[in-house]
Amino acid sequence: LLPGTYRGRLTVGDFRINGGQHLESENELTLAAGTESTVELRFVLRRLVVRLRDRDGTSPLARARVSWSHGYDSKEAATDADGVLVLEPAPRGEISIFLQTEVDGRPRGELLGKVAVPEGAKSHEAELRRGAEGGH
Repeated sequence: LLPGTYRGRLTVGDFRINGGQHLESENELTLAAGTESTVELRFVLRRLVVRLRDRDGTSPLARARVSWSHGYDSKEAATDADGVLVLEPAPRGEISIFLQTEVDGRPRGELLGKVAVPEGAKSHEAELRRGAEGGH
């Protein structure tokens, strides 16, 4: 390996059909030129449950087409009948969630907000409301 900082990435699920889901290691490895190192990689399975609501704050965005992005990775999904989106495994760090709509017959992604599983936690629940562009 070239000198630099590395983080392990594990692909779980059927990567041949849908690209699988990715888990990033909790720890990093930094290599200097001419050195050798051994590292034990630690992976944590995180779960993020996001309740998506319409502008009124109470109506669920039921069976809505959504996409979410994290760094260079993005995926599409649909909420259930209660407007709930479950990401498991959920990536480390902040995730942007978009409602997929059409305007004048063209696809459009409307940012609903950004959420994250708090550092050190394995699961988290959040709610995003259309038009609020926030999250809690």
